[in-house]
Amino acid sequence: IKNNKTTFRFFVINAEKVEINIFDITGTLIAKLFKDNLILNEYNEIIWDSFNLPTGLYFASVQSDKNQSKVLKVVVE
Repeated sequence: IKNNKTTFRFFVINAEKVEINIFDITGTLIAKLFKDNLILNEYNEIIWDSFNLPTGLYFASVQSDKNQSKVLKVVVE
């Protein structure tokens, strides 16, 4: 993440909604992002404005309503 903003971009096959939870290195929930009305068989995006977030390592847990999930590393510079 640079300049307090990043975009999570993901391909959707059959999900209707996605939730992204951002955690700091200690596991504390920092932010919740949500998007519904996804476009199927297309890339969808969620823009996160990480205003005033300290520099460091964070984790993003991406979960769809179809129980598909992924954990990503997020580095704030």
